[in-house]
Amino acid sequence: MLAEIGLTERIGTDSDSAVKHLAQSLFLSSWRESQLVALAAYFDCSGHEDDQEFVVVAGFLSSDDEWDRFETLWVDRLKADGVEYFHAVEFAHSTKQFDGWRNQEARRRALGCDLMGIIKRHVFRKFGCVVINNTLTENMCEEVKTEHFVNAYSLAGRACVTYLWQWLRQNQWKTVPALIFEDGDKGQDRLRKGMKQDAFPDPNFKPKRDRTKKDGLIEKGMVPLQAADWLAYESFVAMKKENLDRWARQEFESTPGEIGVFLPSGIQQIQDILSLGRGMQKVGFPKLP
Repeated sequence: MLAEIGLTERIGTDSDSAVKHLAQSLFLSSWRESQLVALAAYFDCSGHEDDQEFVVVAGFLSSDDEWDRFETLWVDRLKADGVEYFHAVEFAHSTKQFDGWRNQEARRRALGCDLMGIIKRHVFRKFGCVVINNTLTENMCEEVKTEHFVNAYSLAGRACVTYLWQWLRQNQWKTVPALIFEDGDKGQDRLRKGMKQDAFPDPNFKPKRDRTKKDGLIEKGMVPLQAADWLAYESFVAMKKENLDRWARQEFESTPGEIGVFLPSGIQQIQDILSLGRGMQKVGFPKLP
């Protein structure tokens, strides 16, 4: 699931048989020919550039119809355990809604397996990027960051969208997907401005759970962001602990797609692209090995 941008080595590969099975089961080729499928990609962030070593942005692409089915099953499964929403860090540490679950391993395993199954049955592909904060600090000058709206979060988000666009083009999709990011991460405005500079569609920033607005109205949470949250969290933990053996991370490994990691050479390539004023949608990030 983790691939290093700027190196030829790749950690983790897609299963060709899994990809073929997914495509056949979802009739992707027929949908591409019809060019009528509404797509949406949901992304969330894990980590912070102020006090963490890494920032990860990751998420999933699927059709609106599949996301609707996903949401119904996801919400119903959570309700069966008395849970209103899923937040990976709370689940991992048995806090808040999962307070008291620490010693209930069978219950934890059942919920995790059921939710993972729902994700796998309803998403098309995962996309993600890890930015090592020190690498960005040391290998991109402040002038480029300022002119091109770069911080760790915006760079990781733009990488995700670039790889998404590259995959859509390679697979002859014509539909422009909606791009939804979790609201509130540092660099949100930079991501919006950077994507405009790159000639991508505007991102939408939404909550992952229902929230009350200042006017008292309820803003509905985007349930697919809860799946993106889990992928981003597990990718962050894998980097932080250098541990690729966690159950959830291994399960995400079998989902088509990759999580890229920007190494110094990759950061330098991006700086060169930005310095030349070439749009990332046309030029793209360094291709994953």
